[in-house]
Amino acid sequence: MFTLITTSTQADWSPDDLRKFGDFLKRERMRAGLGLRQFAREIEVTPAYISRIERGRDNPPSAEILSRMESTLRITPGSLFVRARKVPPEFLDVFTKSDVNQQMLPMFMRSVIDAELTVDDWAKLIKTVEKTKAMKRLGKTDK
Repeated sequence: MFTLITTSTQADWSPDDLRKFGDFLKRERMRAGLGLRQFAREIEVTPAYISRIERGRDNPPSAEILSRMESTLRITPGSLFVRARKVPPEFLDVFTKSDVNQQMLPMFMRSVIDAELTVDDWAKLIKTVEKTKAMKRLGKTDK
């Protein structure tokens, strides 16, 4: 069974942006050892649709199809979403989980926009969050 795909234009996608997304998808598909037809069959879309995306002739697919692509390609969850300028569904759940998240997450995102964080900076930030989670699990919180 194939998912019907309708194409649309997206004003903020330049031809170069579309090509970069398509090139990344094709590289990952080939790295996974999947032919175009096999990949399309596994994610339930037409080979023509995948071909258009890989050649930069169509916009990145929906969140549902991106999730199937990531699973089939066995790549880091969210990596296609980032390149497709979309938010993974599980992130949307985090944004709407609580009033605190709805207030603080946008502030956090704005704070890192121009921070030019390095890999080490991100690793430290992640470590801090993981430490906070562990402390909360143990019932220890800062007062």
